[in-house]
Amino acid sequence: YILDFIEYIEKDYDCIKASRYIAGGKTIGVPILRQIISKVGNALATLLFSIGVKDCTNGFRMVRLKLLREIAFYEKGFAIILEELFHLKKQGAKFIEIPVTLTSRTNSASKFTYDLITFWNYLKYALKAFPKKIFQNPIKARIFYDLFISTFSLFSLFISFELFGLPNPAAKFIV
Repeated sequence: YILDFIEYIEKDYDCIKASRYIAGGKTIGVPILRQIISKVGNALATLLFSIGVKDCTNGFRMVRLKLLREIAFYEKGFAIILEELFHLKKQGAKFIEIPVTLTSRTNSASKFTYDLITFWNYLKYALKAFPKKIFQNPIKARIFYDLFISTFSLFSLFISFELFGLPNPAAKFIV
């Protein structure tokens, strides 16, 4: 993948992102619920960022160093990926994606958590980047609404189980 990244940097792209959600990209062995959360969240982020990137949350990327030097990052965790996209969009960066195959971890556990704080830390940058003109188009407005409600409902369900100390019936599908 690194040689593909270099090829596009040389073609004057500023940010090359590996993507599970373009032709040739895929996931293998990833639990279905985790895939659903990722696809719905990325569909919402794709709409909000409006930069042509379909896999906004994938951290496998190459970015021109001169653009990164201009950013005073705030986030320390996974949300830095979306914070970076927000700042790159503001700078007028040129984006492209290359297909990647993501496989499930076998020798270690992910440090990513599915909770309301994580959801908000991702969403806030996408909302800040959102071009408000989309609401002028009723079809795009409806798609945004449906994606937002679906994503929020899914995360709210997970949080409800956590808050009330109930066993999460979806937990076996997330790990």
